[in-house]
Amino acid sequence: MRVPMQLSSFLCCALLGAPLAMTSRADANDVQTTEQTGTQQSTSAGSATARSDDTSPCNSLSTCLAIAQEDTQTGANRSLAYSRVGYIKIDGNEPDPAEEYFSRALELDANSDIAYAGRSDAEFAKGDYEKAVADAKKAIELKPDSHPEAYLILGTLADRNGDHEARIGYMNKAIALAPDFAEAYAGRGNGYLAENKYDLALVDLNKAVALKPELSGMLQQAFEVAYVERGGLYVKDGNYGAAIDDYTRALQLTPLNTRALNDQGDAYNMTGDFGSAIADFTKAIESDPSYPYAYSNRGLSYFKIGRNDQALLDLDKAIELNDRSSSTYFVRGEVYRSKSDFKSALADFQKALELAATDDPHRANMLSAIESVKR
Repeated sequence: MRVPMQLSSFLCCALLGAPLAMTSRADANDVQTTEQTGTQQSTSAGSATARSDDTSPCNSLSTCLAIAQEDTQTGANRSLAYSRVGYIKIDGNEPDPAEEYFSRALELDANSDIAYAGRSDAEFAKGDYEKAVADAKKAIELKPDSHPEAYLILGTLADRNGDHEARIGYMNKAIALAPDFAEAYAGRGNGYLAENKYDLALVDLNKAVALKPELSGMLQQAFEVAYVERGGLYVKDGNYGAAIDDYTRALQLTPLNTRALNDQGDAYNMTGDFGSAIADFTKAIESDPSYPYAYSNRGLSYFKIGRNDQALLDLDKAIELNDRSSSTYFVRGEVYRSKSDFKSALADFQKALELAATDDPHRANMLSAIESVKR
């Protein structure tokens, strides 16, 4: 019987970019022998730390080492004892000796899937990723239905190489073997996030937190990205209410998220709620005074409500921070045109056209604006 898995205490769970791994505890705890039969019997425990039950002869580091070094024990039992020691060292934040003990286990039993899985964990913690992948694959080859943590390591490292589909596939296998494996849901959620599948990402991220609430802090950035990016898709579809809902969720996580504030303000602009838009852009600027888009967008909001002088101040600042934005020049040109400053308007419309991409759908409007102020 396998028990719920636990994170190695020295492995971090930064699921966006930083590695995460699990260790297989239960099999390494299955070191139970009897003097009468000398056979291995199955037991289970919740972690790799010493078992407290008196029936197991391997309930401490010293006892496990004694079994591992006892010539009268079978090679398989000695191998399991060394693996047990390896997991104890993992729990003690000692990946170097852990790797050594798992290697000793493999010297005694070259087909120990437990030792390969454990050594992969230790190698992963040390940043020796090529070895970690090789050992994880070997553990799975030997026992494909027993090591969801090995699939997690493989998925995490596949993602480091940009193979998001492989990450998702490995996480699927981990979840199939361990349906309550919170870290695997988190890993798959981030795989979906990297593929811009925000609905699926949020389902998995929420599942991970439901299973293991302590992951919520480590997954906060992933949630923010998913909500903000999905909000952007809603804006493109014209579903501004849904977009604002997602931006609000992101801002509940981080109230001064500059991108979320700016994008929510943009959605409010689209609905004609310029007061709410200006409030959001102002907060975005307070959060990051060097963020040009908030100035540009607030300038548009001010223009829409007839506050042209304030609009010009913001648009000037936006161009000072980023002089390659076609849309900012175009909006400023519109402000100048509304003030009958046709010379300045022409210069800005021409600059906007110069900066616009050849496939920019607004080029026709720019050409029309240029002609309008030439008259």
